[in-house]
Amino acid sequence: MMKKLLLLLSLIFNLAFANDGIIDRYDFDRDNDGINDRYDNDMDNDGITDRFDNDMDNDGITDRYDNDMDNDGITDRFDNDMDNDGITDRYDNDRDNDGIINSYDTDHDNVVW
Repeated sequence: MMKKLLLLLSLIFNLAFANDGIIDRYDFDRDNDGINDRYDNDMDNDGITDRFDNDMDNDGITDRYDNDMDNDGITDRFDNDMDNDGITDRYDNDRDNDGIINSYDTDHDNVVW
């Protein structure tokens, strides 16, 4: 029981803080590569510019056919928190965590051009 609890707490911490101690919601460099997310052209650090990257979550499944884009184990169709920031999508003002409020965000893909 304790082992499961520790695993769950570790998972929650990693989703919320991206292993850098900064809550993702306030983190302007979520991939920790030293480039502000607003100007980062390779958000997943795989060496492929996001505009041409067909597998943004690096799980080996082309995004077009990927049913779990945030790799949280919940099929996107049933996922209530697609950006894993702890705020239910229904109440999330920035669903893709790119720093642009949904009403002004034209791409919804976590990439700012």
